[in-house]
Amino acid sequence: MTLLVSAQHERVVANDNTVVFGKLTLQLPRLRDRLHLARCPVLVHELLDDSLGVSFGGKLIARLGAALPTLSNKAA
Repeated sequence: MTLLVSAQHERVVANDNTVVFGKLTLQLPRLRDRLHLARCPVLVHELLDDSLGVSFGGKLIARLGAALPTLSNKAA
């Protein structure tokens, strides 16, 4: 999977380790080397298969469902 062919949206992680993207609230998993990502900038990627990916520091940290609605015009 390549993140280069995706629409990318910068977000800041909330204190509860979530990211708001349009009408969705995305819960991020714990990372092995960090307790949380609160207040960290991440990129939300709209992938070609209509799923979402979240990356931090150039690494994919979450991939969220292929059955998500198309969000390209709804993203905040």
